[in-house]
Amino acid sequence: MIESVLKTTTESSMSFKLTSLQALRDRFQFESSSSSRRVISGYLPRFCSPKTLFQGRLVHGSGNGEQQTDTLPPTAYLDALRGYAAWIVFLAHGWDEFHFSVTRQPILSVVVAAKSMVALFFVISGYVLSYRLLGLAHRHYRNQHNHHDHHDHHDHEKLLTSLASSTFRRGMRLWGSTIFALAIAGVLVCLGWDGGYSDDRLGKNTLWEQIGDWFGRLIWFMNPFVEVDGYFWAGTLQNEYLGPMWTIPVEIRGSMVLFLFFLATCMMGYRKRAALTWLAIGACYFWTKLYVAQFLMGMAVADFSLSRKQDQGQQHSPRRSGGYVQLRMPSNSSTSTTDTTGPCPLHETSDDSFTTATHPSQSHRSKILSIAMLVAGLILLGQPNSGGDNLGILGDFPWKFLHSLPPSQYADNRGAHDYFYLGIGGFLLVLALDTYPVLRTPLNTPFSQYVGDLSFGIYAMHPIILIMVLRQWYNPRVRVQLFGDGFWGHVPGMILAHVLVFACADYFSRVDKRVVAVARRVSTWFFK
Repeated sequence: MIESVLKTTTESSMSFKLTSLQALRDRFQFESSSSSRRVISGYLPRFCSPKTLFQGRLVHGSGNGEQQTDTLPPTAYLDALRGYAAWIVFLAHGWDEFHFSVTRQPILSVVVAAKSMVALFFVISGYVLSYRLLGLAHRHYRNQHNHHDHHDHHDHEKLLTSLASSTFRRGMRLWGSTIFALAIAGVLVCLGWDGGYSDDRLGKNTLWEQIGDWFGRLIWFMNPFVEVDGYFWAGTLQNEYLGPMWTIPVEIRGSMVLFLFFLATCMMGYRKRAALTWLAIGACYFWTKLYVAQFLMGMAVADFSLSRKQDQGQQHSPRRSGGYVQLRMPSNSSTSTTDTTGPCPLHETSDDSFTTATHPSQSHRSKILSIAMLVAGLILLGQPNSGGDNLGILGDFPWKFLHSLPPSQYADNRGAHDYFYLGIGGFLLVLALDTYPVLRTPLNTPFSQYVGDLSFGIYAMHPIILIMVLRQWYNPRVRVQLFGDGFWGHVPGMILAHVLVFACADYFSRVDKRVVAVARRVSTWFFK
């Protein structure tokens, strides 16, 4: 009987061990399979994993990798808006020339309004670049006038450090990713691509001549002292290896003017600074320097937003004092608002000092006003692109009248005249989103944040895909011969172009994050 019990016990023990070993083997195989899938998915564009686009938990990239977060920084909706603006530039450059009737209607015309998106880029940059700096200025002003002397020295140091770091890193952040994009175009030209010009203006006889030409154009392109009249100045702001990157030197100039203006006004109270900001905006419009006006418009919205939230006594961060914003310096692994790019955007999420807060109740009048500003902004941003006044069902209303209003200095300056109302439209759109948080809801979804994360990549990579794939292959060899000129003939090309652009933008954004991280490390090293 004892032998029987021992035998049964031994068999049970062996069975348990076998079951445990089998479970361990299955677990190891599952973990190995999961690890392999994660490694593979890490090399694929993010749209290959729909879970990353539509799950509730958001992923924000940083220079040291990706970090997950359940909350969004308060300017995250502007990152998404910039992403959609870059997408619209892509659509406009790809299909605006075919004059689809649906895109020639009021408001809907925004879908192909590339010029409008450039103005919107600059307004967004003005807001995001100044947001944290203005928060520090508001806190310093309040502490100073409340006689909190023990905070005064600390506030001065933090304000100066933040401004110096933002200014120092701005050029590295923008030019680093831009040079990478131009290098891709340069390699393609070396392989025989004509850059879309249908001539040999870019191609050289030898590799060394090609490299010399690329560097020569880059150095001239980076000239910070050439005049910018309105927006564009042919021969200086244009780099023919990748034409749409002309916005980068304008973005850098606008950023530097913004930082200089902030330096001059950072010790003022909100009302005095706001008055000077609008005086400067008016002067820029008079001098036809519209890109500077748009940066300052973005700053004006950010300043108004912070002042309004403080007046409401809203808790805008984990700490609050007297209704005023309390800020934390960003950690080394986070991404600062001051690194944000403009059109080329220029992307980086604002992942540092602020956290979202519950919005106070809003009056019906305020909601209606915000919606009216949203509609007015979209109408202005949907300005006819053809240079005429007619736009769909409304005919030449209101553009025939509006185009007669700019002062005489705009008459012979098409580069400035075409952008006269676009900055105002961008200002109204951003102000509407800022004052009525419900309007931002679509921009705070995971998919919108994904589009925002790719904004610079979409902007930088779409010309290459459109020219090489769409204009030089699909349109002449596939669409014309098989599908014709109707809308549905463009659909296969649209799908193909979107897949390629978003894939390239995804890989580009990974390099862009590394550029941001390098700029931060260089700044930290120099500032020690």
